[in-house]
Amino acid sequence: MIRKRNIVHVLLDDFGYVEAIKGNCHQKSCIRIDLCHMERRRAVGMLRQRVYERAGGLIGDRLVDGELIDIRPGRCACGCGATASWYSGEMDERVPRGKGGLMSFDNSQWLTRACHRKKHSGRAPQLEWV
Repeated sequence: MIRKRNIVHVLLDDFGYVEAIKGNCHQKSCIRIDLCHMERRRAVGMLRQRVYERAGGLIGDRLVDGELIDIRPGRCACGCGATASWYSGEMDERVPRGKGGLMSFDNSQWLTRACHRKKHSGRAPQLEWV
């Protein structure tokens, strides 16, 4: 069974980076020419990388054994002083989408897995990264 690609509306900044993911696109009836269309997994991965880099993290541009090289971990945004690698850290929305927040660069922060769990009081976050 072939799954339909999950396409979303994406707002790009002046440099072509993902600024915000605006929601799902229904391709057959879509008339949004003001927004870019992108596969959800790719858009979230691009946004996650920007948030990681803002936190001081750095990943290489090549794969080793099928994984990206994690050159430098990012700092946790909660202020605990810990760092988290590309593989152990998590992107978090400051204002959750369920409370009106956007999945956007301005609304996102990099947290360690432990701090993310603590913020959500033990609720497992929805992971959508590459």
